[in-house]
Amino acid sequence: LRPHRGISQELLPNYLGFFEFAHNAKRRGEKLLQFLLRLFLDD
Repeated sequence: LRPHRGISQELLPNYLGFFEFAHNAKRRGEKLLQFLLRLFLDD
């Protein structure tokens, strides 16, 4: 096993996008979050 060296630089934009999305969804309320989750999960 190699030591953990933090998050992958290749995936960094994906992580940032996800956390930004989660932060904005929290700020805008649960209804928006539920709508977006339904949108993603129904595909």
